[in-house]
Amino acid sequence: MNGFKPQVMLAQVASPSYNSGVWFDESMRMRPMTQMTFELAEESLAPEDLRHNKLKDTDRAFHDWYRFVLSYPPHLVRTYFSRFGLGTGHLVLDPFCGTGTTLVEAKKNGIQSYGIEANPMACFASEVKTSWCIDPEELVKHAKMVCRRAWRALNDWNGPLKTLPPEQEQLLLAHSIDPVPLHKCLLLRNEILRTSDLVVREVGLLGLAFVSVFVASNLKFGPEVGVGAKRKMDAPVFESWLSKVIEMASDVRQFASLASVISRCTLGDARQIPSDLAPGSVDAVITSPPYPNEKDYTRTTRLESVLLGFLHDKQELRAFKQSHLRTSVEGIGQVETDELYVGVNKTGEQFIFPLQAKGARDKVGIVQLEQDLALCESKFPALTCHPLAAQFVQDDLIALFEFERSEGAISIKEEKHYRLVPNEDLSDDEIAHYRS
Repeated sequence: MNGFKPQVMLAQVASPSYNSGVWFDESMRMRPMTQMTFELAEESLAPEDLRHNKLKDTDRAFHDWYRFVLSYPPHLVRTYFSRFGLGTGHLVLDPFCGTGTTLVEAKKNGIQSYGIEANPMACFASEVKTSWCIDPEELVKHAKMVCRRAWRALNDWNGPLKTLPPEQEQLLLAHSIDPVPLHKCLLLRNEILRTSDLVVREVGLLGLAFVSVFVASNLKFGPEVGVGAKRKMDAPVFESWLSKVIEMASDVRQFASLASVISRCTLGDARQIPSDLAPGSVDAVITSPPYPNEKDYTRTTRLESVLLGFLHDKQELRAFKQSHLRTSVEGIGQVETDELYVGVNKTGEQFIFPLQAKGARDKVGIVQLEQDLALCESKFPALTCHPLAAQFVQDDLIALFEFERSEGAISIKEEKHYRLVPNEDLSDDEIAHYRS
């Protein structure tokens, strides 16, 4: 196992629906993991740790520069550092590192790390969030200058608002950002790109990625990324960006003593071991594998990927999507199944549950239900299939549907509604009961 020590440990901190532990051979081809320490977060953590599954205020340094909305919290990573006895001199690998939660937390704890990520925007975020060799005072000074230039450009502007090229605009979700906030983001981007210092420029661009999504855009994140009902006709883009960069500089200043801790991130396929990852060097793997449910991660990061120049047209987007692993069914071709769950009842009968995840304004599709059934019949012929759909009715209310095929037609077998309860409202006993 090139790259890994004999007693390497693996923790899967956020388990996909039906993914079991995986390991890698010399060519990084995925195969069942054997003779390794392997733990799932929900099986090994105390109820209080499972309940506190959000980013704590005390953990925001670097993690909050930019992150996936559904990223796992840093304190879970620290739990595994402690459990595996990791510290200075060890190397942690995250082969699906996303926006760098494992890498950042490793560096903050003086542990070397290596990440692999297939999404260019996420890989960029991981690289920037672990590059701390920068003068925080100079960063703030430069950011203020960039902000002044952006304000000057905005005040002097007297023509049509700046827009993306048509081929890039076509890549965005409709109404994901309104004209004035987009105009401001593009003016700010132009000023950031004038920066000669590469590290300073990349910090500024990552700050812009954060602001474009969480301040300027109309995007909302539920089961999938979508557009909210309330549009932002204007947004404090420049002010928010400057505040974000000042916050980033403060983080760098606070952790300056750990700037030399090595952290690397490679854009690539996790099945191929990078040549700069030395044989026998990895002590532990802490990761959250991508959901084996055809989730479109390019959609999750679409706005910032376009704005920062990682995607330019439909051809690039198509090529990027085709580079990802997809599921195909004979006679149908590529299928889009949101999630898959596996279950077993008290008598030992095994079940497969394909699940459609829908927003409040989406419709459950018969075509997708047909694909879900075909996928399960093809890939899991020995398991009894029960197609499901989950749909948000309100922000805290979910409708769950079970379907059945009868006389060649698909119909609703059962419908139930569930109210979402905040984590802090659940007792340890209730969490333990749900896990039993």
